[in-house]
Amino acid sequence: MAVRKRSAQQVREGWYTFLRVLARNSKLKFVIGHPSTNGKVISLPPMPVELTDEDLVMFKSDALHEVGHVLYSDFPFYEAFNKEHGKMAGFLLNVLDDVFMERKSVRFNRMAENLFRKSATIMFERKQFRDGSANAAEAFSCYCLTYLFGRKWSEYRAAHAVIEGNFDTFFGEHAESLKSNLNEILDREFPSVLSTPDAGKLTLRILAMLEAQSQCEEEDQSDEEDEDPQDDGDQDQSGNQDDDQDQGESQDDDQDQGEAQGNESGNQGKDKSDPKGDDAESGEGEGGDKSDKSDGDESISGDAGAEDESTEGGSDDQTQSSGSAKTLKEIVQEMLGTDLGDQEVFDKSKAMQLLSKEIQNGQSDDYSEADLVTDLEISGEVESSSDDIKTDGKPSNGAGKTPTFVDGMPVCDSNREEAQAMLKRVDRKANVLAAKLQSLLLNREDAEVFASRRGQLGTKNLYRIRLDDTRVFEQKEEVLRPTAAVSVCADLSASTEWAPVPGLVCKCCGEANHVMVGLSDMAFCNACGGKFVVDRNDHKETPAAEAIQQALLLLEKVLDQLGTPREFIGFAPKTGGTLNTMIRTFGDAHSTAVNRIGGLSTQVGGYCTPIGEAVMQASMRLQAHGSHKKVLFVLTDGDPSCVDKALQMTDLAQRGGVKVVYLLIGTNVRCDWLELANIPFAHAKTADDLCPILLDQVGSLLK
Repeated sequence: MAVRKRSAQQVREGWYTFLRVLARNSKLKFVIGHPSTNGKVISLPPMPVELTDEDLVMFKSDALHEVGHVLYSDFPFYEAFNKEHGKMAGFLLNVLDDVFMERKSVRFNRMAENLFRKSATIMFERKQFRDGSANAAEAFSCYCLTYLFGRKWSEYRAAHAVIEGNFDTFFGEHAESLKSNLNEILDREFPSVLSTPDAGKLTLRILAMLEAQSQCEEEDQSDEEDEDPQDDGDQDQSGNQDDDQDQGESQDDDQDQGEAQGNESGNQGKDKSDPKGDDAESGEGEGGDKSDKSDGDESISGDAGAEDESTEGGSDDQTQSSGSAKTLKEIVQEMLGTDLGDQEVFDKSKAMQLLSKEIQNGQSDDYSEADLVTDLEISGEVESSSDDIKTDGKPSNGAGKTPTFVDGMPVCDSNREEAQAMLKRVDRKANVLAAKLQSLLLNREDAEVFASRRGQLGTKNLYRIRLDDTRVFEQKEEVLRPTAAVSVCADLSASTEWAPVPGLVCKCCGEANHVMVGLSDMAFCNACGGKFVVDRNDHKETPAAEAIQQALLLLEKVLDQLGTPREFIGFAPKTGGTLNTMIRTFGDAHSTAVNRIGGLSTQVGGYCTPIGEAVMQASMRLQAHGSHKKVLFVLTDGDPSCVDKALQMTDLAQRGGVKVVYLLIGTNVRCDWLELANIPFAHAKTADDLCPILLDQVGSLLK
């Protein structure tokens, strides 16, 4: 992959964190990998986890643009307007609505303007914008957008120059007057556009101006045609006068020629008696004749040059007026019937879809080895604490009000009876482990200093006096900040559901050493594929899923004693695919988390082990947390479906400031890929061994 390595801050400022914040602020939902946007869900094309700087700007700008449409645009009005007035009018409405919407988005989002302006520069350099070269309707609409944007944002002026050139080509001699009227309307009436219906009124006003100007020019042209016969009579009269003048000049020339012949006959005697004089006079005469001929030639060549220049000028005029061969009324009629399609002038969504398709087809050099993130949902629901805290005299929503899905992940079912039975098996080792982790995950109080109009005088704020700002004092606010937040990924794949039992004989085929015991009182034989009932109490072997379930309960109890923010995610449930299940969010109560861990056994049985996808989603959610330190525990048997992707996502999480620790649980585990990559891990055969191992290695694992 050609994307350069980034710092922890740059990784945390990736598109996932950006979308989470944007979804929370706008109360909307983003879905990666779905076709289009509707009223409440914004769909974006699949993208790699890491993007280049320019592509990241384009992705964020596209998301902001779509959010602006959902929040500020009137979709029903646009559809009705497009149906009533035609596609050309609908496209022009979309142009005006884009300008209005993006300017309004800038008022409520500080970074929106920077992203919109940068994306305009990027799309101009990549030539991913409509330049108005297709037809007059496109040139007219694109001109409106770049003219309005270019007045405040200089990044659109280069594109405006290109579009204006195509505008002049299509409208020819009508271009200047048309631009003058159009600019006047946009300058005068666009500031009053405050909604999509207002933009629709301005659209109709512009189209009415087009029709009025075309009608006016047609009337002027008809008046000129009525005056043409009188002009022809004047030209004929002036032509007769010129002919009379030419005849008079020819008579004068004949009279001069006769006088010259008489002079020559009178001087013949003199010419014979004086040969020298004859030579001299003849020489002068020849010289005079030559000079006269040369002057005549020069006059002829000058006339020819003038004719050539006039001919070339005429051809240039024909070339320049090729766009105005049609009348303005004909051009306007063609414009109103033109279908401009659904692509916007600066269509960021189309650009990102094209990039996604290139990456998927392996045609992008920047993402030659990158995998696309698909089927990912990011919701804007705030995960508030579900503890027994009263707000405005009313109890909070609590864990029972938690939505069925969190960021597209189904929430795990609860089982209170199983949870209580598991709690009885957790001994005092949890208290010892909590004391050991206390120094690493302890909360602390910080004092934030901010400028104020009262308090203690701050020397760093004295510069505000020159700015007429009275906030030259400082105040401190004590805030409680968690030093660490913990996320845990639990493996629920089918490989953790069964545990081999040496020596156990199959009741179906009589074979031994091929039987595995599951989570329930059921055994499975690999030799014959038969299943039969067994008493699990007769066997010490327990499936890795049961050990992972007990380890989750242990970590929940330990982290609850420390007051550490935590989140538990189960991957590879029996629902299938790479979909994860949410066990505990950062805002859930301790009792809710315990009950869901008790019901986790019903989710075990997925056909794959997507460790990479689970680490990616858990680490990205963890990076959005405001804690100083972030730790991710992965409870698994250590056998991922794709080792390369697991390593890639683990490296990405570590570069983003997340400490990733693998806890391998079970008798048959795979740790070779972790050793080669120098990723910290610990191995526990059972859940009872996990606590001593963590007590012994927690310092080295979390350093």
